[in-house]
Amino acid sequence: CFELGSVAVLEKYRKRGVGSRLVRTLMSKFPTKKVWITTMSPDYFKRFGFETAKPPAELARKLKTICHAEKWEVLAMVAARTSSKL
Repeated sequence: CFELGSVAVLEKYRKRGVGSRLVRTLMSKFPTKKVWITTMSPDYFKRFGFETAKPPAELARKLKTICHAEKWEVLAMVAARTSSKL
């Protein structure tokens, strides 16, 4: 299972659309039709079409063992790969 890794923007560059362009570009180049993420910020990623979903077994193991999802409220989300609209 492929997963879009950590995406963050330095504070001094926020509110300029940098994060949105970055996420859209990464989604358009993703190697599979489904783009998975694990996040503590689901509201941010909903704007890109991500929805909370039951993750594949490999990602579920990561959520439990690495992300400590229950403790930190980390969710798995999925969206369809998109074309870039920069």
